[in-house]
Amino acid sequence: MHWQGLTALFIATVAAIFVGSLLWRRDNIPGAAYWSFSIFLAFPLAVFLLQETDIATPWGTFSYVAARTKLTNLEAQVAQLQKNTQGPPQQTHWLLQGEGSDCPGHDVGVSSGPKPDDAKCTSPNISAVCWDGELYFNKTGPASAWCTYKDIPPNQCAGGGAPGRLFKCNPA
Repeated sequence: MHWQGLTALFIATVAAIFVGSLLWRRDNIPGAAYWSFSIFLAFPLAVFLLQETDIATPWGTFSYVAARTKLTNLEAQVAQLQKNTQGPPQQTHWLLQGEGSDCPGHDVGVSSGPKPDDAKCTSPNISAVCWDGELYFNKTGPASAWCTYKDIPPNQCAGGGAPGRLFKCNPA
């Protein structure tokens, strides 16, 4: 270890002993805890002080700059992968208007699943009522979770016999 490393280790050890002694006096901590704290704090402090210096370890040489550079490159690669896999933000075509709604008649289509199909959102005057088969049920449909589409605006959809989730079409 060269003189910079020895100097950094000395400064770190003195700082750790000082902080350890403050804790020891204040909280009546046993001496073994004080020395353990001082020893364990000295090495990380030395590494912090030697950020631009290679440190010899039993396993080889540790270079803070090289390690930080590798970590920065890895973080950039992860960010790029996340950016590539997310794609453009998806725009919802259906807006939830309320729970426990239904209206008789005006049906113009159906789809399976607990959420409306975006392909069926063609006009702001189209509504969808959906049943998830768990909280809301409509046994007259093709599946336990399904939606029906109505050719009236949601504010006119009332009085049906099978309450579900009411959605308003919001075409892109």
